[in-house]
Amino acid sequence: SHAAFTSMDELAVLGDEVYTRSGQSLFSVEKESGLINYHTRLTGLNGARIDHIAHNTTLNKLLITYQDGQLDVMDAVGDVQNISDLYLKQMSLSKVVNDICMYQDKAYLAMSFGVLVVDMRKMEIKDTYYIGKNSSEVHVDAITINDDVLYAITEKELYMADLSANLSDYNFWQAQPLTNAGKIQGMKAHKGNIYVV
Repeated sequence: SHAAFTSMDELAVLGDEVYTRSGQSLFSVEKESGLINYHTRLTGLNGARIDHIAHNTTLNKLLITYQDGQLDVMDAVGDVQNISDLYLKQMSLSKVVNDICMYQDKAYLAMSFGVLVVDMRKMEIKDTYYIGKNSSEVHVDAITINDDVLYAITEKELYMADLSANLSDYNFWQAQPLTNAGKIQGMKAHKGNIYVV
């Protein structure tokens, strides 16, 4: 294992450890002792090039996504389970996850083709939302949830849909055009507002 651990790109607290994605690698620091643990294929991960990590507070599990479409779910004791459906799917579009939003026991992933929903309790891909007109594929840069409304943003539009609706049907998605937004770096909900970088 010769992974680079020189910068911290994302943080997530799981159990007694703080996990950080460093480039395409993962390490954690034990809160009490300060001991550093490196997580690689040699320690149970199923991929090599990590693109995101996110903590699901409902289940106290960490979602680890890889550039090749592999998805790992790690629990608080470090056990890892793999969800390989996206990795195994034959497709021409990128399988890189652009952003993750956790809500209850689900992970909503912003993808190059739309939104992917992962059921972290059942350890399976629950659904795929093609949110463009006539269920077309759109490159979603970032995703967030506020007041039971799912927001997905592209360079040109902000898509919104109520979580109680049938989100597999594009008719339940509303699109609001964006003017001169440029490259989207991130989007978060906070106190009833949606913030976009």
